[in-house]
Amino acid sequence: MKVMQTFNKEPRDDDRIIAETKIVLQLYRPVKWRIQKNKMILETDFRMEYGTDIDQFLDKIYQAGVDVNTDIKDFKVRVDSLNESNMYIRMIDEAVEALRNYDSDARDVYYEIIKRNYLEPRKVTSNEQLIESMIDEGFPISHATFYRYQRKALLVIGDILWGCRDIRLRLEKVKREVMEDEMAVARNY
Repeated sequence: MKVMQTFNKEPRDDDRIIAETKIVLQLYRPVKWRIQKNKMILETDFRMEYGTDIDQFLDKIYQAGVDVNTDIKDFKVRVDSLNESNMYIRMIDEAVEALRNYDSDARDVYYEIIKRNYLEPRKVTSNEQLIESMIDEGFPISHATFYRYQRKALLVIGDILWGCRDIRLRLEKVKREVMEDEMAVARNY
């Protein structure tokens, strides 16, 4: 279906927007896990190297006037990478949260579909399981309505995300990092 964008009057491809949005949302869990894992590793390495946690260390060096950029360069690179990944997660969280403010009577259902399908720590095994859990928890929804609402929710989030500057470049970088992490884990087993 082609829809006219109001800001530049160019046709858009809803199927492409949905596909790209799904890719971004499917990266949410592995990126979030990678952030948690890397943060724990960074904190442990930092504690071993400097004998204190990062927050206490930063307080001390700022008071002493130490130049963080030159004195702890390796940790700075790792923290910068962690911050960039964290920014990606926050961007998705904000887009999904904006779904709650979307002008529609179904906004709560849109939000629940996205949250349960992509953001919760445990991935649902099927749409059937997701629909059943939603019905059990007070969101009565038919299969047809579920798919229609899921499509609309993905379009709304896509409109928000693809409006963000340079999201595709960040997405490519994050995808490469996730793949590198997965390859490293596979080599270690």
